[in-house]
Amino acid sequence: MSEASAQVRIYDPSTSVVFLKTNEKFGGLSNMAPGYPLEVNGIAIRTSEALYQALRFPHMPDLQRVIIDEASPMTAKMRTKPHRENSREDWDRVRVKIMRWCLQVKLAQNVDAFGKLLLSTGEAPIVEFSKKDQFWGAEPGEDGRLVGMNVLGRLLMELREQFRSNGPEWVAKVDPLPIDHFDLLSRHIEPVFARWARSAEKASEARSASKRVPRDDLFSALAAPSFSGERAMADPVAPQVLNLPRYPEMRDTGLAWLPRAPAHWPVLRIKNVLREFDRKSKTGEERLLTLRMQAGLIDHERAGGKAIPPQALIGYRHVYAGDLVMNRMRASTGLFGIAPTEGLVSPDYATFHPIGDVDPTYLVYLFKTSAMGAVFRAESKGLGTGESGFLRLYTDRFNTIRITVPPLDEQRAIVRFLDWHGSLTAKLIRAKRRLIALLNEQKQAIVHRAVTRGLDPNARLVPSGVPWLGDIPEGWRTAPAMLLFDEKLIRNKGMIEKTVLSLSYGRLVVKPEERLRGLVPESFETYQVVEPGEIIVRTTDLQNDQKSLRVGLCATRGIITSAYLCLKPRSSLTSEFAYLVLHSYDVSKLFYSLGSGVRQNLGFNDIKRVPFPVPPVEQQQQLCEAVARATRDINQAIDQSTRELSLLEELRARLVADAVTGQLDVRAVAATLPETGAPELGSEVADADEELDPDAESDVEEAA
Repeated sequence: MSEASAQVRIYDPSTSVVFLKTNEKFGGLSNMAPGYPLEVNGIAIRTSEALYQALRFPHMPDLQRVIIDEASPMTAKMRTKPHRENSREDWDRVRVKIMRWCLQVKLAQNVDAFGKLLLSTGEAPIVEFSKKDQFWGAEPGEDGRLVGMNVLGRLLMELREQFRSNGPEWVAKVDPLPIDHFDLLSRHIEPVFARWARSAEKASEARSASKRVPRDDLFSALAAPSFSGERAMADPVAPQVLNLPRYPEMRDTGLAWLPRAPAHWPVLRIKNVLREFDRKSKTGEERLLTLRMQAGLIDHERAGGKAIPPQALIGYRHVYAGDLVMNRMRASTGLFGIAPTEGLVSPDYATFHPIGDVDPTYLVYLFKTSAMGAVFRAESKGLGTGESGFLRLYTDRFNTIRITVPPLDEQRAIVRFLDWHGSLTAKLIRAKRRLIALLNEQKQAIVHRAVTRGLDPNARLVPSGVPWLGDIPEGWRTAPAMLLFDEKLIRNKGMIEKTVLSLSYGRLVVKPEERLRGLVPESFETYQVVEPGEIIVRTTDLQNDQKSLRVGLCATRGIITSAYLCLKPRSSLTSEFAYLVLHSYDVSKLFYSLGSGVRQNLGFNDIKRVPFPVPPVEQQQQLCEAVARATRDINQAIDQSTRELSLLEELRARLVADAVTGQLDVRAVAATLPETGAPELGSEVADADEELDPDAESDVEEAA
């Protein structure tokens, strides 16, 4: 069977998300879909199709300009037909990689609209319907099922998995592909930033350039709290960490990803330290393990997964304690783990026995570094021939990658040091996150107190008749949302408004005019017009946003995607007070319970009977001003702790990379430390950021 034949899939349309026309429910998944503008190297591009077609001709900038200037994506595609024989020489090998990159850019710069559309497909297979292309899509077969390689659909499923697992931060910055002549209009393509991340990136660069903090000062600053009540970390070994020495003798390695390493560290191929094995379960009765980014391989059910009957696990890979497991699709993101016990893992994972003098924990630390991630990405192979296709790291390429391998006792010393340091760091991270959570709870308590009890502590209280409200001040009343708000949905037909808004961290912000240049006006006709004083509420996928209901208060007239619920307060309720009530913790919990569907989508009918407190209008304004004053310091403390948390995580990543690549010598410090075991689920190390790392088992379908 040829490789291409082996990649053909058969899909049932009744259980799949199938897209063809751009005006259909899932038409936005198509590269032809308008309304998802891009910007690369400061150049506005209307669709991902135009970007993809332009990248076919890096050596013909005039043709690239013609392609991206076309208003219609289909016309842009047709412009390439007379020139396809002059496509870049390696087009067949890189076209799928370029398509994946274009989709990541589409997601990065349209996180709200395109991200929601991706997540709304749930776990269903995504299929592009085609009558003439079995490579990018799938054709209808005689039995009504769809048959084809469906490369575009599978790329979208891969994108969905990574976005769901890693969140918007994953596409905050999309690096250019590491291929020759990755150019647009005679300029090499630069990193593409998400619109919401660009200002943050610039601020970070400015901060780094203006204030370089020495390693010891940075560690001390992060360890010391900025908020009263949090104790500084104290450890007698800590001062030694601040001035770690370098190895006395270094040599050139010949490795592009690691130019220099300690002179006594040999360079070996991975096949010299790991050997793949493929042992399948015949009964499915072994313990099922799931692979997570921070906790590694852990018990599936203990991690919150649903019980799976043994017959469904027959054919899963059987591993023993100490085996190394790799998720082929996400190797470049560092998804490796070590089996803590005998069990089963996904049949699409790769499983290895350590051989020779090697500590598998050292290898996992090494494989999780960003430098190794870049190597894994470059060595990945996909569908079809050559290097095109899904980023799946096959064993033949994994085996040939060369790495530095210190002596076994040094590996163990590095692991001991990093485990110890990771435990300390996890304590700090956990403390910072608890502090942020406590500050948010304190803020919510202030808001809740204000919107349910008012400002006068001596006010006479009377029963409200509403369980979540309890007693309310005399003179207040309650009313259902249907009497306090009007649901408003005015489509932006004819481009009556051109100020495009987006919801960012609880605020409605205006997208800069330069970000909208070259967009097709028709793409905004599905948007809704919003006015100052109106409230925008997130309506989709509430189950993944349980920590704060996403609400924005509109300060200027503009348009926003129709994926939000627009509420216009009536005269008895000020916009500012209604905004505070919607941020009250108890109201948020109530809204989550009312959402409908698998992902708890929210509509006005779901909330129209929710009762709201209604103080006299003059009191509402006083309450809002008092809350702003009372929460000002809390907001500043949250911002400061969030910045410190980010710096702490950067420090940890840098220290791990320096230790496992021999840029710092940790042997002396490690000799003074106790042996530490691998962290288990529930430990401080595993808990440090586990809530950001959902299960990574969705690639099992690809092995079928």
